[in-house]
Amino acid sequence: MAKERLLIVEDELLIAMDIKQSLEDMGYDVLELVDNGRKAIDVARLHKPDLVLMDIKLQGDMNGTEAGRQIARLGIPVIYLTAYSDPETVRQATETMPYGFLTKPFQKRELSANIEVALHKAAMERRLWASEQWLAATLRCVGDAVIATDEIARVTFLNPAAETLTGWHADAAAGRPVDDVMRLVNIKGQHLVLPLLGLLQEENQIVDMEKGIQLQTRDGRHIPVSHSIAAIQTRDGRTLGSVIVLRDVSEIVRFTQRLRSSEEHFRHIFESSAVGMALVSVEGIVLSVNQSFARMLGHSAAALKGKKQLDLDDGDNHAAESGFLCQLLDGSINTAEFDKAYRRHDSDTTLWATVNITLLQGDANNGTCFLYQVHDLTERRRAEIQMEHMALTDPLTDLGNRAWLDAELARLLTHAARYAESLAVAFIDLDHFKQVNDSLGHEAGDEVLKVVAKRLRSGVRESDCVVRMGGDEFVLILEKMDSRAKVAQTLDKLRDSVALPIPFAGQQIVVTASMGVSLYPNDGNDARLLLRYADHALLNSKAGGRNCLTIYHDSQNVLTR
Repeated sequence: MAKERLLIVEDELLIAMDIKQSLEDMGYDVLELVDNGRKAIDVARLHKPDLVLMDIKLQGDMNGTEAGRQIARLGIPVIYLTAYSDPETVRQATETMPYGFLTKPFQKRELSANIEVALHKAAMERRLWASEQWLAATLRCVGDAVIATDEIARVTFLNPAAETLTGWHADAAAGRPVDDVMRLVNIKGQHLVLPLLGLLQEENQIVDMEKGIQLQTRDGRHIPVSHSIAAIQTRDGRTLGSVIVLRDVSEIVRFTQRLRSSEEHFRHIFESSAVGMALVSVEGIVLSVNQSFARMLGHSAAALKGKKQLDLDDGDNHAAESGFLCQLLDGSINTAEFDKAYRRHDSDTTLWATVNITLLQGDANNGTCFLYQVHDLTERRRAEIQMEHMALTDPLTDLGNRAWLDAELARLLTHAARYAESLAVAFIDLDHFKQVNDSLGHEAGDEVLKVVAKRLRSGVRESDCVVRMGGDEFVLILEKMDSRAKVAQTLDKLRDSVALPIPFAGQQIVVTASMGVSLYPNDGNDARLLLRYADHALLNSKAGGRNCLTIYHDSQNVLTR
């Protein structure tokens, strides 16, 4: 753990040296000894010490309190070490907000205690500052309007969304009664802010507003809003104020009004839309679907009516979807959008879709229900899967490629480390493969590569990794290879398999393979090193006459088979 770095500012060299020795004995790192204020500021700005020990009487035209004031502005804590404790000196020092004040002479344990307290306080203040910055940034970014008040209902904070919604700038609203800035009116014309704050104090919990509330903005407009009010309290339960969160629900209100006023128009849109649509009860039963949705699932509209919506899924994402439905019901969100898979009835295949769900509030004639809008993404999903496959697959052999090797080796090494297992990384190079291309043509070479790839893939377990690096180079990653003998046995069988004749155009092509192997964890636990060592072993196989296996030794005393 790094030592705390301290700066000593003291005009008497002997005292400074004594303090330095004491600090180093305590385990601190003393950056420098400085005898004047201006240099202390320069050193602090350059090196950013964790703490400054500052004498008040210094050489030069700047005393310690002025230097301490400027250093404190850099966010560096200061402790005064001085022989002066008269009221004026103490007052000047106090104005700079020091982290300690020790009068000379002092004991080492006093100095140590003051330093530890100051460092801890400074660390806590840095965390508090970071937390405040994070909270402020969050509140600036959220889309909901956030308004905070003090304990007597005066505005202390508006975020940008609240400024936009209310028409009040934060500076102009600060200190005003909250009911001047935020006029909330219910459908009876009653003003609600102060009654809600009173109810909040009585119930001491989050108070959700009733439906139909409107906000009267500074310029006289009325905007429908929803959300809640909560108290800001200390740990001992003392109320410091309240926070009010508002959400503009104008679009939702307008949509709901249009829906209610024109059910016939909605039904026409519902039936004729190319987007799949379904009305689902809050209990999860399909009430109605349009023809587009029925065609997507290979059902008739009548057959889908009455089914459980979750029974149409082709997956296990029920919990996530149910969570969204609950949030829609309690008003936490206005709309939910996510991807899901459906099972087609007519072909028993998967339909990939993006689903958008909104809650339709019921009236006297129709109950509350969910509106599902389903967009078919199957072709795009297939294209994405194909692109992912192409990016990670060698097109000739259908084995994994170099990019897939990097990810797969990292995954297998993580698994092996977690379960204390071993694995082998093998480089394979076909001997004299260029002669096949030169004498028989590239079609013959491609056929050899495809056959070798199949033999390698079929000669190892499903969990093992087989990769074509390019040309005639292959890489194997073999799991649970707990001995060199086991590795040699497996790879010797593969060499024998590779060496079997390959028929092509009435001829029998025979190729052999040189192999080099490194072992995890014996040879290392880093993917780059294991690949390098396996390649090194492969070079030894080639140098040793080819068609053989070399197992890497870190002593370079390799074993060749």
